[in-house]
Amino acid sequence: MSDAGQGREFRYKITSFVDGVLTLDARVLRYKQGLRHVQVPYANIRRFGLKVRGKSLGGVVTSELLLRTEPQPGQSRLVRVALDPDSEGGKAGLAALRAQLPDADTTQLPWEEAASRLGVKPYTWQDGMMSRWGMIGTALLAGVAGVTLMQAVTGPPVSADVRLGRGIVALVAMAAGVTCVVVGIVKTRKKR
Repeated sequence: MSDAGQGREFRYKITSFVDGVLTLDARVLRYKQGLRHVQVPYANIRRFGLKVRGKSLGGVVTSELLLRTEPQPGQSRLVRVALDPDSEGGKAGLAALRAQLPDADTTQLPWEEAASRLGVKPYTWQDGMMSRWGMIGTALLAGVAGVTLMQAVTGPPVSADVRLGRGIVALVAMAAGVTCVVVGIVKTRKKR
């Protein structure tokens, strides 16, 4: 945490090479992650909550700070920014936001109730895809697709036996990938 001019700045890692920077100015919440910049006036924030997810493969932060805003009267918008609730910067930033907007805070509620107040589904298939199992499954499926494509484009003609062997290996890898994705989705939904 640092005081940058008028605002309080909270820094935390999103990936090995990318930081998330949450800045709480006098009237505006600012967020910066690489080239992405978000700016939300406090007056527009109706509710905020924290969707906690585990880190994905490689330690990438997948938890999100959700801001339900009203930029224009009668117009609702959901703003999502990455937040690491386990890091010192993430904890301090969330605590400062709670102090700044105590009436908008849903982080102390059970996730299902907070999600309802924020107007989001508590669990989606994307949560399963972002889990470790989902990421492993996606990597397996992408690998099979890439290898198959490269063999089709650059490989020399091969015999029927070789094609059959490659097909069986690809089928087993695809089945394992789909299984991992399904396990990720089921495990995520069982956290309810």
